[in-house]
Amino acid sequence: EVDTVAAIQAVFTFADLNAKPRIMNAPSVVYPRELIRRGVREGRVLALIEINPKGRARVLKILAASEPRLVAAAKEVIRKARFSPPTVGGEVRTVRGEWPIILQAP
Repeated sequence: EVDTVAAIQAVFTFADLNAKPRIMNAPSVVYPRELIRRGVREGRVLALIEINPKGRARVLKILAASEPRLVAAAKEVIRKARFSPPTVGGEVRTVRGEWPIILQAP
């Protein structure tokens, strides 16, 4: 017999952590030139991300964006970002949570 519950890898949320993962680097952003020409100097993207035990993140879903043209730039930031390893109960785990990203023109 297979214990299917034990076979499922648990994925925790940011709420399960003692401390939220900290970003360990400052990924560069390629801000869309078209937005700069239009006078849009800042925007916000809210993403649902998953951070693995090595601190690498991936986008699960874009939840909101103040400007749709910033979504690609936000995804690139998430792809390049490195976080402190998320731990639950002292063990490194995969976690999911919302990450608000503020993008600014240079």
